[in-house]
Amino acid sequence: GLSSYAIIDGPALERSSAALNMAPIVDGVILVVTADQTTAQEIEAARREIESRQGHVIGVVMNRIKSDARFAERLSA
Repeated sequence: GLSSYAIIDGPALERSSAALNMAPIVDGVILVVTADQTTAQEIEAARREIESRQGHVIGVVMNRIKSDARFAERLSA
């Protein structure tokens, strides 16, 4: 049968407001961030912006992680 879920791949927030416009009409938003470049402050700012549009962030995917990445340490700082 058909799945009960659909995943919509929206454009990057810095390139288009389309993802922000979709945020309130989908069940949840998963942020995809570049592990060695995205700061915790940028992630938090994106979350606040999405939530200000009545969106709900349900997770974060860290993309392009190198084996020596210290991303988790940066997020906890």
